[in-house]
Amino acid sequence: MPVSPRTRRGNRGRLRLIPVDQRFRIQVVKIAEGCWNWIGAHDKDGYGWISVNKEQIYAHRYSYTVSYGPIPESVQVLHKCDNPRCVNPDHLFLGTHQDNMDDMLQKGRKRTVCGEENGTAKLTEEQVNEIRARYIPRHPIHGCNAMAREFGIGQMEVSRIINRKRWKHI
Repeated sequence: MPVSPRTRRGNRGRLRLIPVDQRFRIQVVKIAEGCWNWIGAHDKDGYGWISVNKEQIYAHRYSYTVSYGPIPESVQVLHKCDNPRCVNPDHLFLGTHQDNMDDMLQKGRKRTVCGEENGTAKLTEEQVNEIRARYIPRHPIHGCNAMAREFGIGQMEVSRIINRKRWKHI
């Protein structure tokens, strides 16, 4: 990979050029578990990034490329260690998006949030149980339309709750 200089001020205000491989090394901390943790800039999920030729790339992809060569298009660089900050090339391998999803499921990292744990839920489990218990088809007080108004949700949502297409877990 070509060396991309970065402009940086030294102690006396002089400009220094630091090649990308050196910038990479100073942003890595090796930890006991064998991971090389990226301490530089990172995204909200913890994946580090580095600027190479004025382009932002993920640090683990840069590490893989330097160690093993180019990454084919539409292929992902996956972590054996499940540590998004890790840039140790021994912990990285290539795979498809499906490989990544299968790896996540196999290792038990997929967490499905349902019911009240979902941040967008408008109802509680208690309210869902109340809707199911009170429902009477086409009733002016206990029908879908009336309960939708009472609970501040749509009539179709009430119907889905009653038919257990929503809130299936209770």
